Amino acid sequence: MSIVIATLEENKCLNLFADRRLVTENNLGSYSDATEIKKIFELKDTISCGMTGDAEWGVKLAMELIKHQDKLASELILIIKNFEKSYKKHSTFSLVGKYDDGDLFVYGFKTLGEDFFLKNETDIMIQCDIDCSNFIGELYRMGHEPEYYCKETIKFASQQNPKYISEEYDHIQIKL
Repeated sequence: MSIVIATLEENKCLNLFADRRLVTENNLGSYSDATEIKKIFELKDTISCGMTGDAEWGVKLAMELIKHQDKLASELILIIKNFEKSYKKHSTFSLVGKYDDGDLFVYGFKTLGEDFFLKNETDIMIQCDIDCSNFIGELYRMGHEPEYYCKETIKFASQQNPKYISEEYDHIQIKL
């Protein structure tokens, strides 16, 4: 379990946040070890990605995208859709940045087969097993900046499930 948050502010600014906790479990699913890793990657100046769930699968997918970093965003999305899926059903992958036409976008993919696409609008995408929608929504409605409400939401999620979610996070920002 992890948390990845993407904020899209119309066609002005995009933020990608992710906690840093990696938990390794044995075959029985019991806890064995926790460490901190980076879960978001800059593929190029204009496109980044993030993952939750199966870190091995997510890193392999990110490495595959890095091999094709010269491709358009739409082509990278096709690579994600066609990449071998993780057997861990709760895994997700996000691709964010400038789309083929230069507009900012957020693409979210779940190994359960669901995906979504946001472009040139203001919205927040959260990929996490803990429901943080009300928490982040309230901070957003209060007028806080994305950096603040994302940081506080990661902190909130880490308090709800400290075994799997770290208060430590990474952040990538893309502006037009």
